Amino acid sequence: MKYMHMLTIILLVLTLCSCATRESVDVRQQVDIGNLLKTELGNPNSYNNKELAKRINQFINDKVAENLPEHRKNSELITSLFINVVNTGDNKKGLLKTIESAKYNKLRILRWYFTYFPSERDEHFNLDGTRGLISHEDQQFALLLLGEDPTLIFEASAIGETGVTATPLIESVSIALTNQQDNYRSTVKFKKVSSEDWRDANPLYFEPLTGQLTGSIVYLQPATDYEISINVYDGDTLVATYDTEFQTRPNSPPIDPDKVYMLEDIYDGGILDLERLGIEGSPGAWAKIQGSKDTVIVAPSSEKRAINIGDNSYVYFENITVRGGIHSVHSYHAHHIWFNGCDIAQWGRIPYEYRDGKAYASAETTSPMNYDSGFYFKESGVVVVENCYVHDPNYSANSWEYGHPKGPNAFWANANHPNSEFKGQIILRNNVFTGSESVRFNDVIEGRSNGSLDGGFVKNSAIYNNKLAYANDDIIEIDGGQYNVLVYDNDISHGYVGVSAVPAVMGPSYIFNNTIHDLGDERGKMWTAIKLGGLYSRPIGQVNVFNNTITVYRNGISASNFAGDSSFWIYAKNNIIITELSANMVGHNVYDPNQYVDSHYQQNIFYNLTSNRAKVEMANFEEVDLTSLLPFESVIELYDSNHAFAVPFPNLSLIHI
Repeated sequence: MKYMHMLTIILLVLTLCSCATRESVDVRQQVDIGNLLKTELGNPNSYNNKELAKRINQFINDKVAENLPEHRKNSELITSLFINVVNTGDNKKGLLKTIESAKYNKLRILRWYFTYFPSERDEHFNLDGTRGLISHEDQQFALLLLGEDPTLIFEASAIGETGVTATPLIESVSIALTNQQDNYRSTVKFKKVSSEDWRDANPLYFEPLTGQLTGSIVYLQPATDYEISINVYDGDTLVATYDTEFQTRPNSPPIDPDKVYMLEDIYDGGILDLERLGIEGSPGAWAKIQGSKDTVIVAPSSEKRAINIGDNSYVYFENITVRGGIHSVHSYHAHHIWFNGCDIAQWGRIPYEYRDGKAYASAETTSPMNYDSGFYFKESGVVVVENCYVHDPNYSANSWEYGHPKGPNAFWANANHPNSEFKGQIILRNNVFTGSESVRFNDVIEGRSNGSLDGGFVKNSAIYNNKLAYANDDIIEIDGGQYNVLVYDNDISHGYVGVSAVPAVMGPSYIFNNTIHDLGDERGKMWTAIKLGGLYSRPIGQVNVFNNTITVYRNGISASNFAGDSSFWIYAKNNIIITELSANMVGHNVYDPNQYVDSHYQQNIFYNLTSNRAKVEMANFEEVDLTSLLPFESVIELYDSNHAFAVPFPNLSLIHI
């Protein structure tokens, strides 16, 4: 193959390794400034509001400025917070009154509150009586923004006797070691129990919210016993060795022969309601619903769901065809659900009218139609959807011309099951989820609660070997909890964004071996192939971007704003990113203006066709640029030919993955 010589050269390039330790700033004050203010003021009733504001501003100038760095001052917010604390005579009541004003961002208020009232910072902060205005998660994020040690805020996951946990899926496994340090490094080896052939895996990464070393191994065989051996080092000194065994999940679930239902025997029109029918299985004995080409589930578009799973669990669907319903498939608090070989189309409400480009269900409704989904799994986990064709919803999402797109999704993920054992663990493989030029999704794969630890796919999930196309926003959205969430071997096209990982609240996540090409919404406009941001506003997850082939006309990897922050933490290696146009915010192979200290770029090929060179805004580009190894004529050929499901150009081999 004509590219193999170039690839051989690239693979012989020495891997550039560097380990930076994140510097956190301890802003805990020796003086409790807020309580000092109350002491100095004495009786606040002796002042009118104007005099009180004047005294507080004088106090800020005298006391706050000398105790806090200049960049941490915000006099308007501080004044409002102090006035409310003084007027109420109670720290927490003053905090709540400031939050209720809705004038300031909640996390910003909490951040300043914990700065000025450090005695309130301990983990036993009393949340009772906050009327739902302050969640425990809000408190955690605010403390992280102040530089608190994450391992003092978040509880580490439970570990087994060996000190290592393995959470297997069908073709991958997530590994976690607790009670680790951010300067530790690891080597990971694995093998089949039946084999003597040990193989290298990708090293584990430090996850600061839980103090873990964690990561994934992929391309495993289903229903197979494996061994793992992990060495952890502090510099060159071996700290510990961890060994464990696990078995990957089977390619199909175990079926109870007494709970096999033919669809034509249990369905007579309208909704297929598993709760009403009492269809569910148990561990090791799943119920199975077998469809046929002659029986189609058809529900009115006004019905909330065509298939109602409810919280029934351990159910396997095979060869099911569904038409209609606001959501074709709907669950709530379910787990262990499996769809194989389904055909889903023509779901979603029928628009009554369009206002400013958005679809509305009636003349009276004030909110546009949104989130109507082929699969709508609410607070549900341990789900497999494979070999399914999800296509052609009843209406199209609006483009960004009319504001944030709103409209249907092929798959809607809210994997925050109330039982921690069943959180996450969603597998989407070998599917085709596609709209069309005229009928587009909002996101093809949508995640909810983007700014939450339990948002989206949450943890230990895998999206691979799918063909995904036609969205007016993101093709894949993994925003939120991204703890060992894997996105790989997908063909991604025809959207405003390819993959969104904004924010990565808890990592690491992995985006690798994907082909992203021909992006563009219904107007032909796009932003970027991979979207990152929100590192400090929703700390703090690492996103690994390996081996992707990206040929787009605008941007490859780009910063995007989340809650006022566009910083991100990335490890990008062995990617080929070719962009076409070039302007102020257009054509970047990488746009990373904030350049977080722990981000690394290694062995990538970046090329912009207009400028005939790489176009990047990032740190240390000169140390990792392999662009000169790719001849210009090869760039042109790759860009022009990369429009098919099969990857026409071999991705660089990331050996240890």
